[in-house]
Amino acid sequence: MPVENDLLVGDTARADILEQSLWVVAEAGRDITPIFFDRLFARYPEQRRSFHHADSTCGAMVNEIIETLMELATGEDWVERSTQSLVMAHRCYGDIGLPLYAASIDMLIDTLAEVAGHGWSKAFDAAWREQGAALKGILARVY
Repeated sequence: MPVENDLLVGDTARADILEQSLWVVAEAGRDITPIFFDRLFARYPEQRRSFHHADSTCGAMVNEIIETLMELATGEDWVERSTQSLVMAHRCYGDIGLPLYAASIDMLIDTLAEVAGHGWSKAFDAAWREQGAALKGILARVY
């Protein structure tokens, strides 16, 4: 049941909206991981070589981004420290600039919307975009 009300009613409400959207995505019955990575590699083909064990790492990466955005919505205090650790760990893969991190967040949200199809609401999109912007802000601080 999509929620179209004001999204600025609290962290729990935003997290609930994000969770509702994930149910809509799940009901579509499509794996978001290959769709996301098709987008990523089309835009950043040089990144393909960084995924040595794509069968395990690609799904984990998608899940990690979603979990981070969800936990950010509820105000979990570990998100900033975890994001800083993630940025530091990814330096071994070369120069991954802030624009790539930001684009990855946007591409994941675009993928969720595509898979959800007509079930994707304005409230879902606004909630995910707001969380994405918040995570991009954290990335800019810890980068």
